[in-house]
Amino acid sequence: MTVVEWLAYIESIHSAAIDMGLDRVKTVGEALGLITNWPCRIVTVAGTNGKGTTVKTLSTLLNTLGYQVGSYTSPHLLDFSERIEINLKPVLDPQLVEAFHKVEQARVALSKTLTYFEFATLAALLIFKEQPLDVLILEIGLGGRLDAVNIIEPDISIITTIGLDHQDYLGNTLDKIAEEKAGIIRQNKPVIIGQGAYRPSLIAIAQAKQAKVYLRGRDFDDEHISGQGQWLNQLFPESLQLAIQALKLLAPNLGLTTSHIQQICQQLPNIALIGRFQRIVFKEVEWILDVAHNAPAANWLAEQLNSLSPVSTTHFVWCSFVDKDLEGILLAFLNKLSPELKQSSRWHIGALNHPRSAEKTKLEAVNSANLTSNSLHSSVLETFEQALNRAYNQAKPTDRIVVFGSFQAINEALEFMKKGEG
Repeated sequence: MTVVEWLAYIESIHSAAIDMGLDRVKTVGEALGLITNWPCRIVTVAGTNGKGTTVKTLSTLLNTLGYQVGSYTSPHLLDFSERIEINLKPVLDPQLVEAFHKVEQARVALSKTLTYFEFATLAALLIFKEQPLDVLILEIGLGGRLDAVNIIEPDISIITTIGLDHQDYLGNTLDKIAEEKAGIIRQNKPVIIGQGAYRPSLIAIAQAKQAKVYLRGRDFDDEHISGQGQWLNQLFPESLQLAIQALKLLAPNLGLTTSHIQQICQQLPNIALIGRFQRIVFKEVEWILDVAHNAPAANWLAEQLNSLSPVSTTHFVWCSFVDKDLEGILLAFLNKLSPELKQSSRWHIGALNHPRSAEKTKLEAVNSANLTSNSLHSSVLETFEQALNRAYNQAKPTDRIVVFGSFQAINEALEFMKKGEG
């Protein structure tokens, strides 16, 4: 089977897309020899926002210093191989196919079903274990305690931010969500905590495990870094500082000073993080793509937009999954957006090409309650592609188009541009 065929297959073998628990994945992982005896250092990253950028930043810093680095993130935007990188490069299809085959053999022999994410995580770990890595950085998919990634024992844990998201699975208070994130903290191992993750309950769990706590702003100060390349402006606020602190713990023998860290950052490649405040000029119009899919991320996105030079009209193209707090996302965004941006905005909304997308009737209700009621110019179309097309057709070179709402939204925007270039 091809990678595409494998992905379609692994989506079909378990009854639910999300099924929290470690029993299935741990059993298969043990049979594959993936749970113990890792020769490299392991860093696990959890949080509501900023996980992916923290992983990318830390892996880039380490690789610049000559370390062999593996990184696992999710979800992907254009190609599944984005999830599994070795020295900043996605793995090749033959590696994926071989890993999928091995996971399937073990799964069938044990008569176990696996979710898509569990299957993918085991395949990634198989690939990583065959590589001569110095450091492996793993992003938690959802929560922490019961996430498939948590079958691996980390040497360092990072918790970026804590916000209300995935409440059906993680709990409906920040303290309950913090307890789930704290599941990645290990006995007597360091944990790096962002200011956006500070909760007394989280600190109490870390202390009970006798974990060495590094809380940003309390136990370590920010390194003031300047550098070229748009990546510095794309990072979720915590990401760079948490990555630098992790680098110090992973490479204590280097004695990293501020000037040394500045030199390292100056050497970093000019990477553009896809879908993280990504700025693209397409057909003479600036587009900004951001995977803001919860209230804290929407809040941050609005603040970033407020700081940009003004344009004639800002076209917002938005949709999210139905299991998200749609009104909470919009309210957080609108509450931070400047009055000038609100007044000069046009909203184009449409259902995503995904089974979890909010449908048109739901989008119309959210639009009426939050946009139309505030006298903002908005329209709801049948599909997200139609919404993209309308924004594209209406936008002038003096305008700006902002696409946000979910990873799927950014995927469809990138595909829209790709077709437009053909």
